Amino acid sequence: MEEENLQTDIPVSRKRGWQGTGFRVAAYWFNLVAQPLLAVIVVLGFAWLFGYAQRNLDWFNDAPSSVATEEDPGGSQYACSMLCVFVEAPGRCPVCGMQLQKIETSGDPKDLFGVTIDPAARRLANIETVAALNMPVSVESEVLGRIEYDETSVSTVSAYVDGRIEKLLTNYTGAVIRSGDEIAVIYSPDLYADQVGFLQARNAALERTGNERADQANQRLYKSARQRLIERGLPAAQVDAIEQSKVASRRLKVHASMSGTVIERLVAEGDYVQAGTPILKLADLSTVWLMLEMYPEDVTGLKIGQAVSVEVQSRSASMFEGKVSFVAPNVDAATRTVRVRVALANDAGLIRVGDLGRAKIRPDSGGQQVVVVPRECILTSGSESIAYVETQPGRFEFRHVQVGRFLDDRVAIVSGIQPGEFVVASGAFMVDSTFNIQGKASLLDPYKALPATPSSLAETDPEAREIEESFAGLSDGDRRLALEQVICPITEVKLGTMGMGTPIKVDVNGTPVMICCEGCRRSLLSDPGKYFETLRRFKAGSGERITETEEELPQMELPEMDLPEMELPQMELPK
Repeated sequence: MEEENLQTDIPVSRKRGWQGTGFRVAAYWFNLVAQPLLAVIVVLGFAWLFGYAQRNLDWFNDAPSSVATEEDPGGSQYACSMLCVFVEAPGRCPVCGMQLQKIETSGDPKDLFGVTIDPAARRLANIETVAALNMPVSVESEVLGRIEYDETSVSTVSAYVDGRIEKLLTNYTGAVIRSGDEIAVIYSPDLYADQVGFLQARNAALERTGNERADQANQRLYKSARQRLIERGLPAAQVDAIEQSKVASRRLKVHASMSGTVIERLVAEGDYVQAGTPILKLADLSTVWLMLEMYPEDVTGLKIGQAVSVEVQSRSASMFEGKVSFVAPNVDAATRTVRVRVALANDAGLIRVGDLGRAKIRPDSGGQQVVVVPRECILTSGSESIAYVETQPGRFEFRHVQVGRFLDDRVAIVSGIQPGEFVVASGAFMVDSTFNIQGKASLLDPYKALPATPSSLAETDPEAREIEESFAGLSDGDRRLALEQVICPITEVKLGTMGMGTPIKVDVNGTPVMICCEGCRRSLLSDPGKYFETLRRFKAGSGERITETEEELPQMELPEMDLPEMELPQMELPK
């Protein structure tokens, strides 16, 4: 029995030993890999749940974001310091999770073009204003052009007679010659015949025939033959030498008629030429031209003789002074540019033709004053440009503006802003968001706050129908101005009503104003400040009227009307 138990115990102990070893290996790898991995998964899961609860379940907000608290009954706006979104309840920003801060915005709901921002909210949004300045326009333009020859100094040396180029004394481009220098020698049989004829005419003129008429004819023939040689290109001194030597020459020396530099050689030795054939082309390089192509708006104010600073590409370290010598009277149809010419002195020969030059031009403004503001004051969307003006402390007014030229970091204002007004420069988008939240005009919809168009009310409102008919004859720009203005500043009645017909636009010191009829023009021009204040108060929604009594209304002469006489019917009263 002991032997049997011993034999059976051996395999059992071996089996149990193998199972124990496998369990220990599995436990070892679980502790090494799986357990840390499960810990990471658990931590990430808790982090995700925490973020989800913070953003969507409002577990950590001070108060529910969709319900107003007792301390804040509603109506206020809240935003984070990043101004991601604006909400109506305190808590955390649903975009970035930052704590929301209260932004006070107030004002009359009837004030379609203005909002009032609390000083604390103003500091939070870093809203700053700058004054619109009235200053002369003087913009320096940098224009790239090409150096060219002075066309007035370019000349051509041509052959005066038919013949062959026997010798070319100046035979390369770039050679510098002086007036009177020999350029070429032409072999010309025709010139020889003319010289022989000249000598014969001279001999005939010296002989006296006793016939006065014949002697006078010989003298005329002599002078004519001499002049013919000079017109052939022979200098007078050379003609005198032929006359003294009495020897005709078959060779003609061609002399330069001006000093300059050879810019083109047109013939070679041995070429046959005819009278008028160009031999060399010369140019005086003591003056060169810089040819520019400028936009028409940049040429405004440019004057002949105006100084220009030029930087030549090959001489970037030096600045050359020139003067405007020509401004084309037309705009090139292909490039829509104006050709401008600048004359540059080049006595030292440092400027080479064909080089590029950069001109710095500052046109004369002529004393013209324009309103300018920093570029960041203007918000642009498509063709619309707007700005916000602080008309009263804390009150910001929406303005449609028409911009002009950009002046470095500023922009010229054609209309919409007056000199001295304070325009929002920093925080303009914050002000624009406030307008948008309150359903007023903003960059998103510049015409949202305008009164309803007459056509939308014409079917049910007789007054709107009358306005629609009155505005039908206005251009788009005048119609927009009339809709913004709403009332006539003199009579303080709606434009296009009370049978006044189509409103009339009047320009008052550069500012367009719509009036109801021609009878109001004189009153507007006599005291424009008073009626501008009327429009300002109307836009501000104050409801105040400057005209208090009917006696103060402008007296308008009505046309006399001949009314027909009417006979009333005879009626018997009941007994």
